[in-house]
Amino acid sequence: MVQRAAGMLTAAGTESIKTLLALQQASIPPAVRLGAARTVLEMGVRIREAADLESRLADLEQQIANLMAVPA
Repeated sequence: MVQRAAGMLTAAGTESIKTLLALQQASIPPAVRLGAARTVLEMGVRIREAADLESRLADLEQQIANLMAVPA
């Protein structure tokens, strides 16, 4: 059930990003544009951090697997 919910949120993420980008158009009130811009920037930082952590964790897991495979 959790994986299904995560999949649904991921799929909805694209539409959410499009909405945030649309809210940054010049015809939208400045306060709304500011909120959308902040959200886009904050989410971008979080996604980059998560991707970095995922990569680092994969590297560590590979290093551990390599150490475990070496005969003593």
